[in-house]
Amino acid sequence: VFSDRGLIGNAAWIDKGYKLHRRWDSTTDEISYELYDLEADATEAHDLADAMPDRVATMQQQLEVWQRSIVRSLKGEDYGSRVE
Repeated sequence: VFSDRGLIGNAAWIDKGYKLHRRWDSTTDEISYELYDLEADATEAHDLADAMPDRVATMQQQLEVWQRSIVRSLKGEDYGSRVE
């Protein structure tokens, strides 16, 4: 069974040359975010999350919307009729 709370695990979202990396610690159930400028930092050595909180918030929202749409798809909820 898939739930909206089931947005666990690591994930990444790329937007306009930036990569948001969502890290989930399974032992503590805590989520943290890292942000990288892929054009200036291809090796992802410099986390910009603290310096760019607005971009992190925007990209976090985009990632969560996408993840929730995946859950809806897995449940068959974003189709006109469910096929059994």
